[in-house]
Amino acid sequence: MKRFALIAGVVGALLILGGGSALALEQDEVAAFDPSRGEWFLRGPDGSTSRFFYGIPGDEPMLGDWDCDGVDTVGMFRRSNGFVYLRNSNDLGVADQDFFYGEGGDIPLVGDWNGDGCDTLAIYRQGEVFVRNSLGTGFADYSFFFGNPGDRPFSGDFDGDGIATVGLYRETTGLAYFTNENKSGVAEFEFFYGVPSDRIIAGDWDGDGHDSVGIFRPTDGRFYLSNQNAQVQADTVFPYGEPSWIPVAGHHQQLASSLRVDSTNLDIGWAGVDVASTGSIGASFVGSSEDPPVTVKEITFAGPDADLFSATATSSVRVGSGGRFTADVSVVPDRLGPISAVMRIKHSGDGSPMIVNVTAEGIYRINAGGPNDVDGWLADNPISRYVSGATTAFATPGFVSGSSVPSELFDTYRFGAMEWDFPVTPGRYTVNLFFAETFGAGSRTFDVSIEGGSVLSSFDVVAAAGGQNRAVSRSFTVQADGVIDLDFFPASGAPPLVNAIEIVRVPEPGRLGAVPASIDFGSVATGGSAQVDVTLVNLGTTGDPVVTISDAFLSGTTAPYQIVGDPPPSLAPGATATLGIVFSPSSESESFASLNIANSGGQISVPLRGRGNDVIVYRINAGGPALSGTLPWADGRNLATGLTSSVGTAGSVAVDNASLPLGTPSTVFLTEQFGTDMQWDLGVDAGTYEVRLYLAERFHNAPGARRFNVTVEGTPRNNVDIFALAGGKDIGVMLPTVVTVSDGNLDINFARVVDQATVQGIEVVRVGGPAVLRAEPSSLNFGKIVTGSSAIQTVRVVNTSDVRSAQVTGTSIGGANAFSFTSSNLLTTLAPGRSRDVTVEFRPTSSGEKTAFVNVSRIGPGVALTIPLSGVANASPVLPAPGSFTVPEEQPAGTIVTTVAATDPDDSSFTYEIIGGTGASVFAIGPVSGVVTTTEILDFDAPPTSYSLVVRARDPLGAFSNVPSYTITLTPVNEPPTLDPITNRVTPVGPITPFSVTAVDPDPGDALRFSDSGTLPPGLTISAAGEISGAISAGATGTYEVSITVFDRAEGELDSLSDTKPFTWSINKPPVVNAGVDAVVNLPASANLDGTVNDDNLPSPPSLT
Repeated sequence: MKRFALIAGVVGALLILGGGSALALEQDEVAAFDPSRGEWFLRGPDGSTSRFFYGIPGDEPMLGDWDCDGVDTVGMFRRSNGFVYLRNSNDLGVADQDFFYGEGGDIPLVGDWNGDGCDTLAIYRQGEVFVRNSLGTGFADYSFFFGNPGDRPFSGDFDGDGIATVGLYRETTGLAYFTNENKSGVAEFEFFYGVPSDRIIAGDWDGDGHDSVGIFRPTDGRFYLSNQNAQVQADTVFPYGEPSWIPVAGHHQQLASSLRVDSTNLDIGWAGVDVASTGSIGASFVGSSEDPPVTVKEITFAGPDADLFSATATSSVRVGSGGRFTADVSVVPDRLGPISAVMRIKHSGDGSPMIVNVTAEGIYRINAGGPNDVDGWLADNPISRYVSGATTAFATPGFVSGSSVPSELFDTYRFGAMEWDFPVTPGRYTVNLFFAETFGAGSRTFDVSIEGGSVLSSFDVVAAAGGQNRAVSRSFTVQADGVIDLDFFPASGAPPLVNAIEIVRVPEPGRLGAVPASIDFGSVATGGSAQVDVTLVNLGTTGDPVVTISDAFLSGTTAPYQIVGDPPPSLAPGATATLGIVFSPSSESESFASLNIANSGGQISVPLRGRGNDVIVYRINAGGPALSGTLPWADGRNLATGLTSSVGTAGSVAVDNASLPLGTPSTVFLTEQFGTDMQWDLGVDAGTYEVRLYLAERFHNAPGARRFNVTVEGTPRNNVDIFALAGGKDIGVMLPTVVTVSDGNLDINFARVVDQATVQGIEVVRVGGPAVLRAEPSSLNFGKIVTGSSAIQTVRVVNTSDVRSAQVTGTSIGGANAFSFTSSNLLTTLAPGRSRDVTVEFRPTSSGEKTAFVNVSRIGPGVALTIPLSGVANASPVLPAPGSFTVPEEQPAGTIVTTVAATDPDDSSFTYEIIGGTGASVFAIGPVSGVVTTTEILDFDAPPTSYSLVVRARDPLGAFSNVPSYTITLTPVNEPPTLDPITNRVTPVGPITPFSVTAVDPDPGDALRFSDSGTLPPGLTISAAGEISGAISAGATGTYEVSITVFDRAEGELDSLSDTKPFTWSINKPPVVNAGVDAVVNLPASANLDGTVNDDNLPSPPSLT
């Protein structure tokens, strides 16, 4: 059942709250948005808070299940222009979807309006609701009238049928009313709840599948949630938020279920350059049979080679109990050597995203002479990028035995005096050559050289393979410069041939590195600690050996140093591991040591250096006994005066807050001194001190429940709210105040505001100069990215002081191109040696170089920290404007039509592709050359005769060009006519019966012209139309060899084509009777008459009548 909740209201500013879905019914939680800072606060079921920045001040917040995964995520509506920004995860980042819907001043509503399990938007405009059932710019699917202009809308599934409907809150009366159908009409239910100044929300607070109302009361900062839509008392009340915050509600917590990836490393292995190779990855459902399914939302890649990888799901993206998610991961290397990226699999469950390191080794694999890619072997026909010389591709389909590579590679070969050139980085490579001979032994021998050195001499493929149609290979290891030169020379017989070529980098021995290579802790307060992490890395790449690690140990003056963590037993090429080194000086002296890592590649050492600084004057465990340590915490139970008591508390306290000095013991937070009025008077020498108050909220579950004032030597800190400072309960923080004491007495005074004042520990440290902030790295260079895209980097802000804390009050972006960058806000105290990360996003909207800076503001003396930012917005390539080209008909496949060339001020190499047009199936474009060729024989007489071709270019960063449409027109080629068969003729002299010879012409419209070239019997003629007529002359005798020719052009035209057919024409003469001797016969009687008959046309003796 689709279940969602959305709230909206206007109190000075519009209130928008969103709905969500649950695959199993789970209750909604409240959230809040600070419109002055653009910061979100999501409250968990246990009262904890997740906070992050999304949107800009003035945006209206929304929560909704935009991607139908059962979890509500943030969205923003920009009232100034009606633009919507939706994100599919609850964290800092750019929008996953953005579009226009509505217009400025509209009030957006979120809900599942059609019960399909996905949230979309509706618009409330002066009493009319416009509902749209899909996300994106477009018209409403339907609209209806409900309520009056000025009413505050909200929405919810009030009857549990899975479909959202609209409710309204009338501020003038405090009346809430709603309907369970989205149509014009009157309300079905109405009741009073809250007061007009309250901000109404709706959600499923008890998980029963029905949404009910709740309110946020700005006057006391509390939520009042009801499980009924009626005028009743609230079922749940709790403090949360500030009066200016905008309340939001929805099921925004991650699912309890999750996915576990099979392995965090995927090595695709050898992958041919410019051709796709594939590996697979899998993940299993983690959770009980009652837990909701997990939906895979997105697979992305990051890192320098991210654009070379892609992933395709091979299973359902929705994974339930016992199920698995699988995907194919493809890589198309653009070079030789290691290829790597980080794959992020974002899903709706806990622990998202899953991180997988993906690697491959780019190698050359060439299907020599082949027109098609074969299992990762790149075709090099009709256009070869690597070969030159007198070379030809040749097809020899048939069975070849003894192959260790795909047999299809032997269906073609390239032959001739050839030179192959393969760009590489200098190093050692293995070159594998594959051959098969389809002719007999001795039909050809040839020589081969690599990098100028002979490797094969008078090589006979048949002799080497042991027969015809048998595969044979030869392997050579060479030292190469920037190009591997491979040359074939004929020796005897037919030209040299090769069927396939493979080039693989020879792995280097395994080596271990450490970053940093040395550590200087500088000055650290005695009794304090500082930690630096050392990253161990296998410096090899894919195919190199694994490095085994046998030990990690310290040498030298080891007492102040400690190793944190254990190294892994081994590291694969490119893999990393982290060890911590802690320096805890006990005296004012300098200490030198080394961290040593024994490994299979030889021991490496990291020099260590640090100095103790005796500056800690007091450490007081307020309200508790003394704590042992390098510098003990004194018993603080009897040091305070005033209305105060001490108490012990159970449970653990988190001590990872950046305000806490490294090494702060959690035990200091297990007791506290509390009261309405507390004072400490501590004797000190005249000087400047940092007074550190160690605080943790151990009792209250919300901000504002405890507040108090602190004055340190006359310097006030008012309305201290520990919960707000720490961001939750049971989280330790340190609040520093720098003061100067001149009278020998340090005064610390506490006074209650709300509830009791409290403190767990007090530390007094002698300080000198100001804290110095450092950025790591000192600047951020985003390199070149595609205009309109974004890149995110982090910079670490470090307090390099050994004794003085730094109070950071925020970050801002400045400089010439500040609009191209955004950053997360840093509002924190940094103890000496502690650090926090700032996230910076580069999102240019125009091309060119961009510079700006991050300014880190702080309280107190010291140089402000400015972090330079730079990046280049990559200009998109530009293809020539649409144009027209011609190609003759009846040309062989592979005929060149034209060359398309992109221009780009940033790049000179591009990848071309055909993305549409009527000619997409009959034309091809060289992905590197831009040469447009035919893929089949085209016939002008078989329409169409004109084609469109939509072409796109992409630069190395992935920026796409414009997409012009070119016109390619077939031009007809004149084809010869063909005479129909003509039978031999026998006729007497004299007139003949006219008849016509005929012919056919494949070119419609050609006017045919006939001729006999003077070969007809005398007296006969043939007309231009092919009719033969006339009278054979009386003197004509014998047989004539006649030739009739048909022409398809008028006489004298140069491109006329013809056809000629011969036949015989014999002249049939009358027979001649030669009389014999006369005879006289008396009747009745008979007599024989002797005579002869001659006929030149008939055989002898004639058969005549």
